[in-house]
Amino acid sequence: MLASKLIQVAKSKGADLVGFAHVLRFPGGENNKLNPRYYLPNAKYVITLGLKIVDALWDRLSGDHDVHSTNALSYLGNYHYNLLDFVAVQTARFIEELGYDAYPIQARTLSRERNVFIGYFPFKEAARLSGLGTYGKHDMIVTPEYGPRVRLVTVITDLEIEGPETERPPVEKGIEEICGSCRICIDACPVHALSYENGFRKINKRACQGYMDVAQNCILCQAICIRGKEAALKRRQRKSELPG
Repeated sequence: MLASKLIQVAKSKGADLVGFAHVLRFPGGENNKLNPRYYLPNAKYVITLGLKIVDALWDRLSGDHDVHSTNALSYLGNYHYNLLDFVAVQTARFIEELGYDAYPIQARTLSRERNVFIGYFPFKEAARLSGLGTYGKHDMIVTPEYGPRVRLVTVITDLEIEGPETERPPVEKGIEEICGSCRICIDACPVHALSYENGFRKINKRACQGYMDVAQNCILCQAICIRGKEAALKRRQRKSELPG
């Protein structure tokens, strides 16, 4: 099946997660930047690619501007996003070789509006619609494999992708199913930018961005998330399986 081949290609280039969502799952029309057909008028599918974050870097983040935040910022800027963009472009080129079009929306496609960075395309929602994960109280996508310790990129294509992988439904779990009563991210935020009330998550994006500008790379809410720590612990336990 073509979906399986695309997963194989993307993972061979470095992707850890690959998901598919038909464009009809997205709201709005071709004049809306949140809709895939704004970028590719004949689009049929959005491919979401995820890359896991190295755990040891996130384990040491405290929200302060220190050597760990500086190192994490350099890691994201000089390796992680570059690899995400490489995987997206290589996946797009593979699709082009099949005779179809593909539009990679790269990982750093951002606009700064009212002192807040805004992504042109909803990577997180694309991941949810692809069945890769759903939102936590910190407004990040929580995946079964890695918790929220992933970054995302998308490729929009007019290729009709066949395979059972394309039928994976959007994740409809509520935040309570993902986070339960946990509010560690909310309580740890240095500028109290996160809140969750009556089933709704809310972020003061201006306060968050303002602190990110000072701390260089806070992202404490992602680093401290229990789901990410659980995934890291599960990975570390595998070392006991190595031959003695």
